[in-house]
Amino acid sequence: FRVDATFANYQAGPVVTMFELRPGPGVKATRITNLANDLTRSLKAPGPVRMQAPVLGTDTVGVEVPNEQRQTVYFRDIVENDAFRNAKSLLTIALGKNIGGVPFSADLAKMPHLLVAGATGKGKSVCLNAILLSLLCRARPDEVQLILIDPKRVEFSMYADLPHLVHPVVTDMDITKNALLWAIDEMNRRLELFSSVMERNISGYNKRQARLREEAIRTGRAPVDPATGEPLDLADLPYIVIVVDELADLMQTKRKEVEGPIARLAQLARAAGIHLIIATQRPRVDVVTGLIKANFPCRIAFQVTNGQDSRTILDCVGAEKLLGNGDMLYKPTGDGVQRLHGAFVSDREVAAMVSFWKRQQAPNYKVDFSQYGSDDQGDAAGEYPGQHRNNDLMDDPLYAESVEYVLSVDKVSISGLQRRFRIGFNKAALFVEQMEQDGIIVSDPVTKQKRVVHDR
Repeated sequence: FRVDATFANYQAGPVVTMFELRPGPGVKATRITNLANDLTRSLKAPGPVRMQAPVLGTDTVGVEVPNEQRQTVYFRDIVENDAFRNAKSLLTIALGKNIGGVPFSADLAKMPHLLVAGATGKGKSVCLNAILLSLLCRARPDEVQLILIDPKRVEFSMYADLPHLVHPVVTDMDITKNALLWAIDEMNRRLELFSSVMERNISGYNKRQARLREEAIRTGRAPVDPATGEPLDLADLPYIVIVVDELADLMQTKRKEVEGPIARLAQLARAAGIHLIIATQRPRVDVVTGLIKANFPCRIAFQVTNGQDSRTILDCVGAEKLLGNGDMLYKPTGDGVQRLHGAFVSDREVAAMVSFWKRQQAPNYKVDFSQYGSDDQGDAAGEYPGQHRNNDLMDDPLYAESVEYVLSVDKVSISGLQRRFRIGFNKAALFVEQMEQDGIIVSDPVTKQKRVVHDR
């Protein structure tokens, strides 16, 4: 092709082999990358040749040529690798092997949310299974809890009755909204709890809980809440991972109801230990909207039908030249795109893992999303604090009890009301707001702390 370039290196992987070429003096990298189609034809490659310019950390251009005989990347090979086994994070997930055949894992807690897209049958569902099995390999139900949303009703059916589930697998679109609103309430509850004990995130809070447990064992006395005199709950907070299998179905039918909560969770939920994984087989701009993309910096793209879909998910072309069957482009937060070959997970492996956990423990669902937000639930129907006023609040006997409690302890906090009366964040926030309007408490204009008024 009359382009001055020299061979520099190669990396042979399970699916492709990457040859690194160093352009000669004065030769632009684009002269090599523009030859992708010509090289595919000349090499009689079994799939499209893909260019990487430059190879990160080098002055070379990568030419990725599909292998004639591709190897299957097995999930077992990834989880038995030292990088996965020795990882400290409970949210370490096994993704596959990199272009050189090295097992590759990532930490969901650092992502902190993940967007997955790809055409039908190209590996998206297998990737979700690999992620879920990674979590089940590492964490007990009291360490990581799952909310699985499956509008298609078939992708997550094998995970029914898993003890890690907060609620049975969600297949109803109306219940999906309630699930997201519950997650927002739980996020707010946790953030208020962290604020009350001067911790910044779930990691710091759980370390504090561990110190309190050690102190209780050493002294033989359980620590108590200074406001209520009741023993403190010394259990760690579990991480919560929300997995949505098909975003397109939700956006087409419930966009106004789900897009806002998804964006709100993506913006604030990391510190609370709540993480989102959202997948779609239709990465169009009306599905993967700007609001969603802005809050999901970490993304995975499997083979897509055209360059526009690749740009929608990755902000660059390239995914349209992948080979399918788990071949992916992984874009971590703040870094460039790298090619991975996803781990294959069989239905038998999923069934075996779920069966193991079901033998250990029966499911203990925390909430019924179908009833969440109803009047008898005790929580606000998904509104954010201060967004909606309850006209019957003054007639609520629990409100009167909360006023008596605040006056008796001479302190007020949303988390304190939650613990004392076992109510949700939103209802406790409404109680505090009403008390302030009634003159029972006031906010300090400087510190913003609320105090009880005695000379009413």
